[in-house]
Amino acid sequence: MKTITYKITEDALFMDEQNAMTPELKKKLQGLYNLSLKGNKKDIPEFLALIEKYPRNPQIKNYLSALYSHAGMHEKAEEMNQWILAEHPNYLFAKLNYAQKYLSSKQYEKIPEILGENMELQALYPERDTFHLVELIAFLRISIQYFGAIQDWEQAEIRLEILEELDPDSEGTKQANKIYHNDIMQSAAVRYKREEKEKIITKPVVKKVKQTTEIPQFNHPEVIILYSKDFEIEDGILEQILALPRITLIEDLEKIIIDSIYRYDYHSTKSTSTSFCIHALCLLGELKAEESLSIILFFLSQEEEVIEFYLNDFMTEYGWQIIYQVGQNQLEVLKNFMLEEGVYTYSKSEVSVAVKQIALEQLDRRNEVINWFELVLASYSKASFDDNIVDSDLIGLIIGNVIDIRATKLLFLIKELFDKGYVSVGINGNYKDVEKYIKKAPSSNKEKVQPTHEIYKQILEHWGGFEDEEDADEFERLFEKGKSIEDDYQPIRVEPKIGRNDPCPCGSGKKYKKCCAY
Repeated sequence: MKTITYKITEDALFMDEQNAMTPELKKKLQGLYNLSLKGNKKDIPEFLALIEKYPRNPQIKNYLSALYSHAGMHEKAEEMNQWILAEHPNYLFAKLNYAQKYLSSKQYEKIPEILGENMELQALYPERDTFHLVELIAFLRISIQYFGAIQDWEQAEIRLEILEELDPDSEGTKQANKIYHNDIMQSAAVRYKREEKEKIITKPVVKKVKQTTEIPQFNHPEVIILYSKDFEIEDGILEQILALPRITLIEDLEKIIIDSIYRYDYHSTKSTSTSFCIHALCLLGELKAEESLSIILFFLSQEEEVIEFYLNDFMTEYGWQIIYQVGQNQLEVLKNFMLEEGVYTYSKSEVSVAVKQIALEQLDRRNEVINWFELVLASYSKASFDDNIVDSDLIGLIIGNVIDIRATKLLFLIKELFDKGYVSVGINGNYKDVEKYIKKAPSSNKEKVQPTHEIYKQILEHWGGFEDEEDADEFERLFEKGKSIEDDYQPIRVEPKIGRNDPCPCGSGKKYKKCCAY
């Protein structure tokens, strides 16, 4: 939405002048409004007489239309609405009534015919340079409902932010916000149910290994402590382990990872810490043990229940760091892993995140990374369902990483995948959304590889429920407030502000606080 260049007034007399309001008629408005709600046909002559007496005022006709509607005389109400629009083309509220009617009947395609293709107030009335605040607020509310109904969330959000800036505390704004978020939730729920039925999921390839109860024989007994320590493990212990001879330490850490697989049945029945696998992975990462990549990928190729048991949320928060540290110089190996059949979605997605970070961290390798993504996505595009490598969520997540590095070169492949129905729309939106996002200036997507003790500190502070309550509340406030709209909206206020107990300028006859103030 462009910056608003017209003036906004809160002068109570502005709309009276717009609607040819006389002091005598203004006294009658509240009574006329109440009569319109009752819908008694016997009151029609009174309205007709007043319309004849005050032909330049559109509110009386609007109330008569409402009376017809409440009386069940819908054809007459429609005729009256058309009459209002013909005789009072500048009377915004008649157009908004029409728009509301089309919203209620879900005839969304007709709303731009009434309110303009741009859904922008000055575009609807190009000859005007001033609008009343009530007009703008009412127009914004209908616009938010319209864009929500057609699921154009970006345009709805822009207008909601302007509305919240103009009228932050009113019930009407709160209601618009509620409707907007309800529309999003309902749309997401419908889409989720549809996608759950339509999405393509790779079938897991069972890699059952012969289980054992035999404890590994380590080169360094010091590593055994990793089995008994959770994330509160002392930094000094980690430093002592990292100081052990590199080659034999790497062998021991690999044994721990293998042990997590071959003694899964044993470990999964015990109530002791299962963090030993994460300890081993993190330490291999710190050692940049490139020779351990095959062992790590073997672990990541296990069934979902195994990976979730040992890693859980660690997988999608920090898993990429391990892969980045040990696999950044082995893109061919990582590509082959992405093409293995039946591998858990989030094992592959973290490999994709790690490769993305190579492009963000090592700018001279950007083209190499883009070519890697091209080979992977091309393989998925050419694959059949029998190949068991096509996974809708995975491809959606990979496309998200392609967006982050702005690899516009791959749009043709992304479109192919969307056209084949291989992509979960719920992750990045549809193809048009992806095309728009990928061309935008990138945000700061580069993430820092952290040492093990820093990762554990974050886990203890945030996952352990020890985060500062005040900080959490501040985050919620920032999240709810969202981005600033200073660049999108700069209203120019003129004239005195309307009082909440003054008659509403929309002409309803009600007090402002009981009408458009809400």
